[in-house]
Amino acid sequence: MRIDGIQTAKVKPKSETNQQVHLSSIFMTIRSKEKKSSRVLKIILLSITIFQGGLTYSVIHKNLTRFQNSNEVNICLWRTLNGIKNMYNYLFLIFGFQWPYLDQFFSIWSKTDLNNDRETIEFLIKSRRMNRIIVWSLAAINAMTSVLSSFNFDDPSTWKSFENLSTILFTNLAQSTIQCVIISMIADFLLQVSSHIEAIFMYVNRNLNSLLVNKNSESLTDKIQQLRQFHFYGEESVRLIDKFLHGYIAGVYITIVPFMLVGLYRLLYLSSSLVDILFSIFGLFISVSMTSAVTFNAVKINTVASKYFNVVYELSFADKTFEYYRENSLLMYRMGRHDIGLTFANLFTISPSFVTSLLTLCITFVLAFPSIHLPGPIGFLDVFGVNPPNITHLNSHS
Repeated sequence: MRIDGIQTAKVKPKSETNQQVHLSSIFMTIRSKEKKSSRVLKIILLSITIFQGGLTYSVIHKNLTRFQNSNEVNICLWRTLNGIKNMYNYLFLIFGFQWPYLDQFFSIWSKTDLNNDRETIEFLIKSRRMNRIIVWSLAAINAMTSVLSSFNFDDPSTWKSFENLSTILFTNLAQSTIQCVIISMIADFLLQVSSHIEAIFMYVNRNLNSLLVNKNSESLTDKIQQLRQFHFYGEESVRLIDKFLHGYIAGVYITIVPFMLVGLYRLLYLSSSLVDILFSIFGLFISVSMTSAVTFNAVKINTVASKYFNVVYELSFADKTFEYYRENSLLMYRMGRHDIGLTFANLFTISPSFVTSLLTLCITFVLAFPSIHLPGPIGFLDVFGVNPPNITHLNSHS
C-alpha cells in the first residue's frame, strides 16, 4: 500500500531494499511445528531448563540452613534469582509464545509495503546493527563475568591443579555461553520487532510533515485517510505482538528487578574487595543495560505513536470539506489517547509514566536497604527482618 502524491523517499532497486522481517533462527525453527528440527530444538531447550532447575535447586538446598553471614545469603539469592530468570526465559520460549499472532503480524507488515521504502529500510538496518552490537557485547561481557565469578580467588586450591581449573572454566563457560546466547536472541528479537513497529509510525509521522507543507493539496482528504490506515496498521501490529508475548514482558520485570536489587545490595554493603566490587558492577551494568534497551524501545513505540498529534491538530485548520475534518478528527482522537504500546500483562501500557513508577518502586527498596543490613552471623529470615533481634546479644552490649 502506497500513499499517492505524498513526497516519499526514492525506492532503490528491489534487490537492495526488499528486506523481510528477519528473526533469529531459533524462533523460526520453533515456529515450524511440522519440522523435526523444531521438536529436537524444544527437547534441547527443555533439557537445558531441567539442568538449570537442578543447579538452582542445588544452590538452595546446599545453602538454605548453612548461612553464616549476609554475604552468603546474598550470593544464594543472586544465584537463585538468576536461575529462575533463565528458566523463565527457556520455558516461555518453548511453551509461552503465541505463534499464530506472529503470523498475523507478518501479514500486517506486508500490507504496509514498507519493504520498498528506502528511509524505512535504512532505519531498520541501522537499528538492527546497533541493537545487535549492544546485545551481543553485553552477552559476551555477561558470559565472562559469570565464569570469573564462579572462581573463589581466595581459595589456594583453585589454582593448584590445572585440571581442576580447566574443568571449572570449561563447565562454567559452556553453561554461561548457552544462557547468554538464548537470552540475547530473545532480546534481539524483541528489539527487531519493536523497530519494525516504530518504522510504521515513523512513516506516518514523516508523511504528516509532508502534508503540513502541502496542506492546500486537493487530495488532502484521501491522504489523511491513507495515513490513518497506516496508523491503524501500527496499532494492530502492537496489539498482535503484545498478544504474541502474552505476559512475557511482565515476567521479565518480575524476575529481573529483584535480581538487580539484590545485586545493588551486594555492591553497597557486601563487596569488600576490588574483585567483588568489579563483579557486582559488571553484573548490575549488564542486567540494567539489557532491561533498559528493551524498555527504551517499548517506551519509544508509545511515544512515536502519538508524537505528531500537534501536526494533525494544525492540519485541522485547513479549509477543507466535512469528510476531511472527519478523517482528521478520527486520526487526532486516536493519537491523543496515548495508549498504544506494549503492556505489562495487559495491566499497564509501557510508557514514560510506567518507567517513572518502576524507578520510584526501586528507589523505595533502595532506601529500605539500611534497615535490612545486618552484619555478622544471621539466619535466612533475618535478612527480611522477620525474626526479632537476638535479645541475649543486645543485653550483652547494654
